[in-house]
Amino acid sequence: MLNKTAKGFTLIELMVATGLFAVIMTLAAGAYLVMISANREAQSISRGINSVSYALELMTRNIRTGTEYADCAATDSMSFKDVSDTIIEYKRVPSGPTTGKITQTVGPADGTARTTDLTDQAVDITRLTFYCTGATAGDPYQASVIMVVEGKVLTAKTSKDTTFRVQTTATMRALDL
Repeated sequence: MLNKTAKGFTLIELMVATGLFAVIMTLAAGAYLVMISANREAQSISRGINSVSYALELMTRNIRTGTEYADCAATDSMSFKDVSDTIIEYKRVPSGPTTGKITQTVGPADGTARTTDLTDQAVDITRLTFYCTGATAGDPYQASVIMVVEGKVLTAKTSKDTTFRVQTTATMRALDL
């Protein structure tokens, strides 16, 4: 015989409550996974942009203190001498294992030079162009270099690659008038 004063939940109430809890947790877990994916995408883009920023900062600093700019007529490479008379070359690699990267080569062209990738593997540089003014002896202009970099940051979802275009100018510190 059932006691009419007994308190508690019936089996049906427990099943309904458990079902609602499961639905709410499934929705919450889905939203959490979407947020994790968006965070990974943002971190990937940030890492790629930081890589490009580092490369441009390094190139700008070295170009400002360099002399004897060469190979700088709207091309994808540039060479010059740094403050210690070491030849430095920056270029975009069009093919090979480091395709789409900005590289720095330090040293003479006799095979003893060191080449370093300046950009991350998550960055694909599609265009690197140097424009020089005042680089020839006797001209009336202060030597300066305009660098234009275009490319994309590769993310986990290739349909969401982020494209960028950056332009910066480096002017030689020593007066060349």
